[in-house]
Amino acid sequence: MELSVQGYEILEEGVRFNLGEYDGYISLFNDDFARVSILEEDEEVYESRGIANGRGEWDTPNFSVDETANTIAIDTETITVEVAKDLFGVKFLDETGNVVNEDYLDKGTSGYEDGKPYAYKKADADESFYGFGEQPELTLDQRGKKIENWNTDQYGYGNTNDYVYTSVPFFVGLTDTGAYGLFFDNPSHSVFHMADDPNGSGESYNSQAEEDYYYFLADGGQLTYYFAYGPAISDVLERYTDLTGTTPLPPKWAIAYHQSKWEYSPEELAEVPQRYREEEIPLDAMHFDIGYMDDYRVFTIQGTHREALNTLNKEVPELKTVAVNDPGVAVDEEADIDGDGKDESYGPYLEGTENEYWTKNANGDTFYGPVWPTQDVADEPTDAVWPDFSRSEVREWWADQHNVFFDAGFDGIKNDMGEPAVFQENDKYDWTMPADNIHGTGADTMLHEEYHNMYGFDYARASRKAYDIYKPNQRPF
Repeated sequence: MELSVQGYEILEEGVRFNLGEYDGYISLFNDDFARVSILEEDEEVYESRGIANGRGEWDTPNFSVDETANTIAIDTETITVEVAKDLFGVKFLDETGNVVNEDYLDKGTSGYEDGKPYAYKKADADESFYGFGEQPELTLDQRGKKIENWNTDQYGYGNTNDYVYTSVPFFVGLTDTGAYGLFFDNPSHSVFHMADDPNGSGESYNSQAEEDYYYFLADGGQLTYYFAYGPAISDVLERYTDLTGTTPLPPKWAIAYHQSKWEYSPEELAEVPQRYREEEIPLDAMHFDIGYMDDYRVFTIQGTHREALNTLNKEVPELKTVAVNDPGVAVDEEADIDGDGKDESYGPYLEGTENEYWTKNANGDTFYGPVWPTQDVADEPTDAVWPDFSRSEVREWWADQHNVFFDAGFDGIKNDMGEPAVFQENDKYDWTMPADNIHGTGADTMLHEEYHNMYGFDYARASRKAYDIYKPNQRPF
């Protein structure tokens, strides 16, 4: 695109720029922290679930606006945001006038292509990039890399996999002028090309030009990103966590020694921790993987595994125990809830169905798919349904189910399969639910393609709420 400034308006929190069919916004959150948005006319800025403290939680810093023939400059005590008029471009400068970060305009302005938001940025020759959350490669500096964000149950992944378990579209750029942070607040599938060569030569992406650049884009949603100036990396991270929130203080045992293995027998679950004690090897928590469930029906515990849990709580009382849980609920009206060998009404499925709590398919009907629950005889994957965690009432209901774990004596919950993982192939993005599934109700509906990267986040919020209900005086795990 080639957007240009046709006029501007000073607002209480920053400046709105008339870009023709689009509006550009520079919103100031602090004297070193700003948000940049390019939106359709009269469109409101989107704040994702990743934002803990939105615009309303910040006090606008003092700022001034100065116009020249070619630019409009917004000055705070710490940074200057300089906007070019002819080709709408954003440049951030420190208090002494050094350029910290700026748009790369050789390919036009930032904007949209076929509804997909994108932005180009200059990259200094010696600039390094750190962050992006969990990534499969062992390098810290992500320069020259392509980073993709699409939560995937990528078990056994190697360093060439594109997708892994979490999506964090935030990075820190480090240059001679100091550090800055950039957070692309877009939950859709996104791609960052950090000055890389798409042909795989390992060279800088724009190696034949005088200047390198990087760019990022998403498959949908808005072009909205946050800029934080350091100059230290710690300053950047402080601003980022002011926006997104910090990790709650965990219990001490959360950062101690844990033992977890797939397909431990009930006997092994009870014996292994005691063997640790005999050998004087530290162990603070034992995980029960999903074999403890009655045929993988969530919120059920087999009798043999209850016995193992009771043995640990009696013989090794200081040891903490963790139940692994999944979001896929078996389509089954009965299950052995208490582990006594007798089936009874399977509340999680029946209640969720009665209240229409499940994720919908493209036709608006309940989505069914294969995951861990199995048929008793054929031992083949059978249908499961997935809670629509985008809805607060569903999260509250899911939290209520956790009394099964806490009444049995478990201390912690490990959420698994929250990408969400579904054992099927799709036209787009395998090993999850279809991209055109529907979440939400009424005016708040959204396609799974938009919600996918937030599903595990809301799943975690629901499980976290269980501690408020059943263990209000304990730090949650």
